[in-house]
Amino acid sequence: MGIEIDGPIHDKKSEHDKERQIIIENHGIKVLRLKNEQIEKELDSALRAIKHFIAPSLSRAKSRDGEGVSEGRG
Repeated sequence: MGIEIDGPIHDKKSEHDKERQIIIENHGIKVLRLKNEQIEKELDSALRAIKHFIAPSLSRAKSRDGEGVSEGRG
């Protein structure tokens, strides 16, 4: 998982950013993009977006942790 925070410079480099994101995602890394302004002015909203983004990964991790564990094992 990767989180990219885009500042004003990214408006001028959007094509480069899209190409780079495709390369990163081709390696199995999901990318969440947030605007710098959202982090600065709407932190709660940004944190909710991050939580929503990572929720599926957390669910998979929890189910993996429970696999193969036998009861009574200590």
